[in-house]
Amino acid sequence: MSTTSNPSIEIIIPTLGGRQRYLADAIASCLAQPDQHLSILVSNNGGSPEVRALVRSIDDKRVRYIETDRLLPMPVHWDFALANSSADIVSIIGDDDALMPHAIESVARAFAAKPTLECITHRPGQYYWPDFLIEGYQNLFWIEGGCGELVIHQTKPILDEVARFTTWYGRLPFLYHGFVRRTAIERIRASQGGRVFLRAAPDVYSDLALAAVMDRFGVLDDCLTIGGQGARSTGINYSLNSEIGRQFLVDMPKDLMSEVSQHSIGLHLYEYLVKIREVYGISRNRPIVWRRFFGLVAREAVRSAGHRKEILDDLVRICGLEFSGDVVSFSKAVAAILDVDWVAEGLESILRAREKKVMSRWRNAVTEFGVNSVWELARAVGHTG
Repeated sequence: MSTTSNPSIEIIIPTLGGRQRYLADAIASCLAQPDQHLSILVSNNGGSPEVRALVRSIDDKRVRYIETDRLLPMPVHWDFALANSSADIVSIIGDDDALMPHAIESVARAFAAKPTLECITHRPGQYYWPDFLIEGYQNLFWIEGGCGELVIHQTKPILDEVARFTTWYGRLPFLYHGFVRRTAIERIRASQGGRVFLRAAPDVYSDLALAAVMDRFGVLDDCLTIGGQGARSTGINYSLNSEIGRQFLVDMPKDLMSEVSQHSIGLHLYEYLVKIREVYGISRNRPIVWRRFFGLVAREAVRSAGHRKEILDDLVRICGLEFSGDVVSFSKAVAAILDVDWVAEGLESILRAREKKVMSRWRNAVTEFGVNSVWELARAVGHTG
């Protein structure tokens, strides 16, 4: 590690075989950073020869390479990669993501201004690679710049609102696309038997864990990274139940699996919050807001025809644990209506129309900049300021 006044920063990129096209962009975006205290740790899950060859072809001492001897479930692999990092400040990005050209310079400056902070986040952009699996999304992006102001937030009030389902968990401190001091990571490890990611969705769980071990964090009014999604992205493949998606839960340790439907982020968030309170001894200050919780999960149910009943059954079960008799009865009645095919199909059409309207405001990378990859996009947007 380096000195406190000049901390080292490491970008961890977990990857798999078959994703070299994306990975090359992610690494290039890191190597373009001017900060000499930056290192890049590429972790090859399963030891793909193609990934190994790509990384070893890069002649830059800032790039470090590790691999596993077998394919590990995502949270286990992330723990492996994080355990092999020793920098003062770490971040995890996907192999289909990219850093903005000014990212590390901005982060280093922010930590220098507020050296007691243990986490700095920002407003990540989003980009759909040309091979994204949903028609009409390809090459679309959304990036919001800002003035670069650093604002300090208290974690516990936000965590409380997330636990009530009145605010989005993305407002919490985050390690995936965020920048976190090792001191906070080590406190999580000490509380969790040496591990950081105790659930199948490592990004969501680690957000909650960071909020549990920190009192405050900084948010930069800026976009420092772009999250890319391509044909091999885990999220879209899981939602589409493709072969790649089905592999996500293969060999997942039982202690990392939730006891709720694997097809609902809302249900997972509820279960993860229960786990966080158990591990860190955090009491719930106020009850869950039924309308927000039920609405979130119900929307997921109508959008997931093949798993609708499973999601609704779990939703009703949790309502029975959290709410009074009248609310439970009402929940059962609404869930029964939503499980009717024509009702669910009608609501799904409305939700898709709303989503299409939102996506119509996204910009096209090819039309606007003549680019069709995440690093090319980051450079183009960075150049235009």
